[in-house]
Amino acid sequence: MEMKTIIFALAALMLLCFVGCGDDASTSGASANAALSQSDANKTFAATVDVRGSWTFSSGGYSYLISFYDDNTVEFVRSNSASEIEAMFHGKWSTSVDEVTVELADSLSEQEFTCVMTAVRADPKLTLTSILGEPLISQFDYGQAMVFTAV
Repeated sequence: MEMKTIIFALAALMLLCFVGCGDDASTSGASANAALSQSDANKTFAATVDVRGSWTFSSGGYSYLISFYDDNTVEFVRSNSASEIEAMFHGKWSTSVDEVTVELADSLSEQEFTCVMTAVRADPKLTLTSILGEPLISQFDYGQAMVFTAV
């Protein structure tokens, strides 16, 4: 009779251990899945803010070219329909949590001019919004989105 009690007690103990281990495995599995999801989100985010390269946009008889360089400098050129450069800006760009900020200064005139834009990249498009300062793009109001495409 004592042998049956010992076997029953060992069986109950093993069952408790098995149930306890099962909970830990499901919890650690969920943690692993959460970590994997976070890693995927970081990769996706990194892709959305990488604007390096050249982008073009046309409106009202003008062409606009914006180039983002690896050293965080940027050039912005406006050309007329005869491909003559009418305006050129240079500056720097930086990234924050969910946008790219572009700071520009006039390269062709003597006037001091600075502009700040926010940019969001959705491959293969680049949307510039929130222009502060002098309008850089003809027929576009402050804050109106301009969609550039990759060159």
